[in-house]
Amino acid sequence: MEILIPLIVVPVSILGIYRIFELYARRKERIMLIEKMQFNANNDLNLSNNLNLPILGGFNTKVSSSWPLRASLLMIGLGLGLIVAFILESTVTASMMPEFANYEYNVQHNITNTVSVIYFACVSLFGGLGLLVAYFIEQAKENKQKG
Repeated sequence: MEILIPLIVVPVSILGIYRIFELYARRKERIMLIEKMQFNANNDLNLSNNLNLPILGGFNTKVSSSWPLRASLLMIGLGLGLIVAFILESTVTASMMPEFANYEYNVQHNITNTVSVIYFACVSLFGGLGLLVAYFIEQAKENKQKG
């Protein structure tokens, strides 16, 4: 359970700091747009096509249709990583053996740390491989559509 604390606290704090900076940046952007609209009060402005403001109902960002592919291959990779890590834990390390309880605390602690590293490495590796496969599939689709 202790290993989960840094894995949760660090991303949440980074996300919070990012959102605060984003809040102030968008506020400045909106103030500049209001000032610009005051100077161009006579011109016909079609704001929903020119701005990326959810309030106005217009989004100019292209939403990729390959997000389901990326997400599914990422989840497949994470699942494979967990399976491989479990297999490695049960075959390579001694944490699953009955003699594990007879080991000294330092040895048990080292084995537990090794298992943690194995799980993190396998999940990261296979998750990354899943995203890499998704990238190559997207590139193949793009080349097929162009050519």
